[in-house]
Amino acid sequence: MTTQQSAQQVESVVGFVVDDPQNFIGAAELEANRVFLHNWLLATFGLDVHRLNIRALVKEFAVHSGTYSEARMYNIVGGCFLLHERLPGLKAHALEHNYLNYERLRTIWFALVTVSLDAPGYVWRDLDTVLVGLFTPTRANQPLPSTRRIRQVLRDTLIRLHIVEETPPEEALTEEAMAARMTAMCGVELWESPHAGVSVLNVTLPSDEAHEIKQRLAAGAKKLNLREDEIITNRICGSGEQRDAGCTVHLFGLGTLTEATKVVPERLHGVGLLTGEQRKRISGRDLAYTNIGDVAKVLRAAHDPTEEQRLLIMGRDGTCRFPDCTMDATFCEIDHVINHEVGGWTTASNLQCLCRHHHNFKTDRHATASTDAYGNVTWRFATGATITTIPQGVLAGHVVGCPAGITTRHGQPTKTEEEYQQPPMREDFGRWGTTLINYRNRQRARYLARHRLVANIPTELPPLPEAPHPEPPPDDQWPQEPPTDYVPPVPRWAKPPCQLAKLQKRARQAKRNRRTTTKRTRSRW
Repeated sequence: MTTQQSAQQVESVVGFVVDDPQNFIGAAELEANRVFLHNWLLATFGLDVHRLNIRALVKEFAVHSGTYSEARMYNIVGGCFLLHERLPGLKAHALEHNYLNYERLRTIWFALVTVSLDAPGYVWRDLDTVLVGLFTPTRANQPLPSTRRIRQVLRDTLIRLHIVEETPPEEALTEEAMAARMTAMCGVELWESPHAGVSVLNVTLPSDEAHEIKQRLAAGAKKLNLREDEIITNRICGSGEQRDAGCTVHLFGLGTLTEATKVVPERLHGVGLLTGEQRKRISGRDLAYTNIGDVAKVLRAAHDPTEEQRLLIMGRDGTCRFPDCTMDATFCEIDHVINHEVGGWTTASNLQCLCRHHHNFKTDRHATASTDAYGNVTWRFATGATITTIPQGVLAGHVVGCPAGITTRHGQPTKTEEEYQQPPMREDFGRWGTTLINYRNRQRARYLARHRLVANIPTELPPLPEAPHPEPPPDDQWPQEPPTDYVPPVPRWAKPPCQLAKLQKRARQAKRNRRTTTKRTRSRW
């Protein structure tokens, strides 16, 4: 065999593009996949899905990670559980070849949402076989399966196995159920924009009304020679100085008071640093100025904070104060770091913003919090891990609370501090804790209801369809006669590693020989 033929065989070895020895980018991706999969398989090894509180687990994992949020951590823990307990073949294949990253693991976890974790073993065995075949190359320089391809293959497999079926017409949603579903989907959301001075207002509403509004906006903008967004602003807020006086809107932020007792705004909550045009436009409004230093020193024994205290805490914190939570403070609740029932004051140094989810988590005593006068909150978890979050709002660094709000207690406590140091009720689950099995069952029920599907576990297993990527047979047992000019690729597993290494060594030697010959030819000339 000549050197050129051996080099051609090396290039035609069956494998994914990332497996090419010359592909250093693919090698780096495989190494990153290896670190990701090994770390999280080790962290989730031996989890008792029937006894462990999944909500507390993902929060602590997210805190330690610093990269993956709680929502992503649910996908990681769920996907690793499938690899450990339901898809052993895919787990071994992934550990050997490092093809699974977060996106592919999440896709598998979501694509199999219709399959109960307690489904019969043959269902998971067949899904395991299909996934291993999907991640087994059959050609040279084949791309790794995309997330769309994974979803498509798993969807087709579930349909062929009759795992799910569409809801019959007589079981379709009623008008009341359809109205409730529409109410849950529709709404208005405010998003940040990467461009300075603008934000995104997203509106979800029925399709017919959305098209009608779009047509009316286009017609009105053309008639009045205005932008469509200006039409919306003028209709809702009024134009120029004729703003709607019947509706009071609170826009709070940071500003300065001039000698003429005029407020000059500098930052707004949710907007950030104002541009010159925005500052000029807002300065013409009826603005009220409050000294944040005076509000920060207020000590109250009552439970509910005043409106000024609430705006101050929202402006200081900016977001939910739980680690890695980005819920805007506008949609958060005001929480007492030292619980009001044990004597905690209602003051800036003892208040923080928490979203409903993390407020419940703290109330369940899965974690404790402590703070200082500047609003830096330190969280302590049951495992002993601690993490400190700092304020992110427009007033961060400008608010110094009263130290007495932390070191002293009001004289009307209703509970003792020992009661809040007890472990969570319901065997450490608390009121809102749940297991991975229950979490997956609720996720599965919501998915089936949203897509109007019915779960179905057949009593008899239908014949397994041909795998989308069947393993190629040996070289001497090809199923059909190949074309005369067809050279079958050499499977990676058909050659021992030592022989493959020899072929690669010959290819490198041939490349060096060609370079040497070229240099000699140039030197003669």
